[in-house]
Amino acid sequence: MTADLIKLSWPLERLGEALEALGRSSKLSLGSTHIAHLPHGLDANDEEALGGWITANANLLNLEAQTVFASYAELEKVIRGIGPALIRIRAGKDVRFVALLAAGWRHALLLDPSLRKCKLPARIICSALRE
Repeated sequence: MTADLIKLSWPLERLGEALEALGRSSKLSLGSTHIAHLPHGLDANDEEALGGWITANANLLNLEAQTVFASYAELEKVIRGIGPALIRIRAGKDVRFVALLAAGWRHALLLDPSLRKCKLPARIICSALRE
């Protein structure tokens, strides 16, 4: 995974902020101060617990959360077709999240932890997902 993608991604501890900021920046939600804090000790590899937390908090923001699965061969097509979306990536042993606002044929528009909109080649996200 590239250093650029790590800098542009959100740590697990800030997942609630990422969800809220993604909703506001995409103009799908006005945001809320009622986002639940991540449960202490939440295992980012526990897909059921993490997905449940994301779904519950997305509902608080009047957003829809949906798990998307794709084969490696389909990644580029899926990345270009989704957004806004939170994409879980692995950086070594850490789990991080990319806040994807939109993606086109070549570039993805991301929201970084400082709330800046940044362009990155979509293939970099796909490569990180294949690691």
